[in-house]
Amino acid sequence: MARNPGSGICVHCLKIVHRRRNWDHVFPQAWYPDTTPKNIEKWKIPTCKPCNDEYGRIEKELGIILSACIDPQSSSASGIWTKTLRAMNHFHGKTNKDKRARVLKNEMFC
Repeated sequence: MARNPGSGICVHCLKIVHRRRNWDHVFPQAWYPDTTPKNIEKWKIPTCKPCNDEYGRIEKELGIILSACIDPQSSSASGIWTKTLRAMNHFHGKTNKDKRARVLKNEMFC
């Protein structure tokens, strides 16, 4: 992984971050199919932590919706539907809070 981007401007909110910024993946890692080569570079942009967290939350919700639009049998989408089902399955939750969040995702989708 690339080294931390350090201080600078968040590309989302354009605020100056005096502490370390985060890397935000332009396309979330979960959106890549299983057939994506492991050594392919995935685009990243420097962000502040609040923006990275908020956009990450939005991307997770959007990912569930978009995954319903793809053919789960397509090799170009290999594994994406499986990741979505796992994200909505409360049995995979690590804590009670995580389990409740997965139940809500499932209810949102159904």
